[in-house]
Amino acid sequence: MNTTVDRRAVFVSLLITALVTFAIIKTGHQKVGCEFKQGGAGYTTVEQGGTLWTYTVGASGPIWSTGSYGYHATGALVCDGCKDAPGAFGLYHLIPLRTSPENEEFGHPRNSKERVAQASEIFGYPWSIFEGNDLSAYEVTDEIQVGPLMGYAVVFRLAPDAIHEELSKNAASDLIERGALIALSLWDDCILFDATVLTLVPEHSDAQMSIDTLLTELEIAKMKPNEKTFSPRLHK
Repeated sequence: MNTTVDRRAVFVSLLITALVTFAIIKTGHQKVGCEFKQGGAGYTTVEQGGTLWTYTVGASGPIWSTGSYGYHATGALVCDGCKDAPGAFGLYHLIPLRTSPENEEFGHPRNSKERVAQASEIFGYPWSIFEGNDLSAYEVTDEIQVGPLMGYAVVFRLAPDAIHEELSKNAASDLIERGALIALSLWDDCILFDATVLTLVPEHSDAQMSIDTLLTELEIAKMKPNEKTFSPRLHK
């Protein structure tokens, strides 16, 4: 990986650290918010106004499943059965919020228009960074609801040159003609769910990335820690 990408990786690392720090510590003037208490593969527990809440993420199947990805993310989304998006895979994060999404300090795109205007997406770990002309939005959906969370999704087409440069270590780049990236953000007044899911489309394939099956099978729940939890379909 070249020096430019190395510098970007350092920048992204600092950016994510700042975002998580902002999300889980008090800002001094903000008295109402959610404080991180515990987390692991597929869940995050927070405290809100003296009450503990656990948010869980799963997939009902049969097309999508969820899995763990160590400490680099809350979990992974895997699509073994996607005929229209072969090999689709991505990481997601559950980030406790210390400020309302209505406040300017929220610091995250609040709709698909803002996400497209951001013109910068991070995928996977180690990070692959797509910026500017690397991204071309071709499908946007707002007012999405999954469980207690609401938000939006953007599907980007990826420039072939960007795919070859960023992902050459992870795929047979000479077989890659097209790629697409889903950016999915959902939240309530306590938690932000953010995911980026990528698929690489082989040359001469008619396959396209679609968010339909992901939104149908993705399951997010909010419950008291002692309540019976949803058992996600784990990727093997």
